[in-house]
Amino acid sequence: MKKFLISVLFFYFLILFQTSFLVHFSYFFWNNFSIPLITTAVLIIFLCFFEKPEENYGIFLAAFTGFLLDIFSSGFLGVNFLGIWVLILTALSFSIKLVLRKYVRFSLAR
Repeated sequence: MKKFLISVLFFYFLILFQTSFLVHFSYFFWNNFSIPLITTAVLIIFLCFFEKPEENYGIFLAAFTGFLLDIFSSGFLGVNFLGIWVLILTALSFSIKLVLRKYVRFSLAR
């Protein structure tokens, strides 16, 4: 629970920084939401290696980050309904987790 709350606060401040400060530099970022999207994808990749297969921490974190992006965004490609970022990030995290669990194997000496 503590790990989830710290991650939620991190993503909250990251999205707040993105929407309040980096909006002035919008020509560097796609749709002004590339930093939370990339950070979520990288975090999910790292979580797939360190969490148990039955844990779904990455999927819940992606859904909550998508909810925060929905709240702070004005829409995705002109579509303004609540839930589009939740669907995108949840599908991204589920597909990353599925591909890494099923098709990627590392043989590490323990």
